[in-house]
Amino acid sequence: MLPDPEQLMTDFLLSRSAVVAITTADRIGTDLAAGEAVSIRVTTVWADVPQYHEAHVTLELECWGGTRAEASDLARVVVDELPNIKGADVSHWDVTLGPFSRPDPVSDRPRFIVDVELITHP
Repeated sequence: MLPDPEQLMTDFLLSRSAVVAITTADRIGTDLAAGEAVSIRVTTVWADVPQYHEAHVTLELECWGGTRAEASDLARVVVDELPNIKGADVSHWDVTLGPFSRPDPVSDRPRFIVDVELITHP
């Protein structure tokens, strides 16, 4: 069975000490509680399964901060850590967009976006 890409990315980010040094484990995932804490939301924006044994997925990583600098720092640390995702479940990764600033349109809270393409395997 193919791995859930959002869970795969969430687990990866939680395993990286440089990431959890900036945010906390309860602030990384697909569904985040409201608040001002530094956090990362992981969302699948595109997926295809061209063969039963691999999936091509694009994930959007929203890196939130209390300030623009915090959000930017978090996004850049995430990008720096991404080469380490390659392994048993991931044969390819690529940053396809970002990091770029896109404050939340409702709250105006600072947020940087990074889109990541993965090819995953069971």
